Amino acid sequence: MLSLLDTINHFLGYFNINNKPRNRIYTIIATVGNFYLLYLSIEAFRYQRFLRGSIYVLIFLVLLYFSVLNIIYYFTNKKAKFDISPKIEKLLGGPPKEALAQSNGQQPNNLAQPAHAQSQVHNIPTTGIFSENSLVPAEIIIDDGEQANLVEIVNVLKGQTILATHFNQDDDTAIQQQLQRNETVMSLKSPLPIPFFDLQIQADSVEILAGLNALTAKPVGHLARVGLSSIDNAIQAYDLALANLQVSAGPQKVLNQAAVTEIPRPYKLQAQVAFKPKERSQMSSN
Repeated sequence: MLSLLDTINHFLGYFNINNKPRNRIYTIIATVGNFYLLYLSIEAFRYQRFLRGSIYVLIFLVLLYFSVLNIIYYFTNKKAKFDISPKIEKLLGGPPKEALAQSNGQQPNNLAQPAHAQSQVHNIPTTGIFSENSLVPAEIIIDDGEQANLVEIVNVLKGQTILATHFNQDDDTAIQQQLQRNETVMSLKSPLPIPFFDLQIQADSVEILAGLNALTAKPVGHLARVGLSSIDNAIQAYDLALANLQVSAGPQKVLNQAAVTEIPRPYKLQAQVAFKPKERSQMSSN
């Protein structure tokens, strides 16, 4: 029996199944396997192996408890009472590293990704390494045309499978549970790095160009402030470079008469700008 369950588990590993359906399948498999353990305990009592039978029954009851929790969580919209799994998770050190990385908008370990996803991630260029002391947050203004370009870029990322965090790939059942807990459900729950970005300093503004690469880059916003300085003062006193650019927010899911619906919301940009004081000769020429 256990060999059969293990074979099914390996078989599912060959398919790219979303988290919710996969966890439902695993819940069914674990529940069936648990009742096999009950069968072993009955056989142990039958042959008067009372200690072994008692241990099997105890393990069966513990696993049955968690199976019921999983059934409630993955197959219904209800919330289980007396759920001790958060306490156990905290006792064991918290969520796995992959979940923490995803919540921080980082890529999980590339070894766990398909080969095509690894190659795409490796092709994302870097803007260089900057000292933390030279980085400040920037305030970005996005007009309608730039928002349209940003939406186009996000849609391209979805098509290139670089973006795998659209509503966290949750189905409406999972999203409904989050909304019932008064959680905000946006298209991008965590900021997503944009593959290519650059600054274009013009006479009256500092444009942010972004895209899949330099050839497809389009204006997606313009700087209003760098740190505590207005953009006019900043470009007069400092050389500026865009060190980091991430997109967040976007369309939002809400409950409308107990049904999950999507409403349009603008994407937002988060940026860090690297700065270096200009030489006196540069300031005088400006």
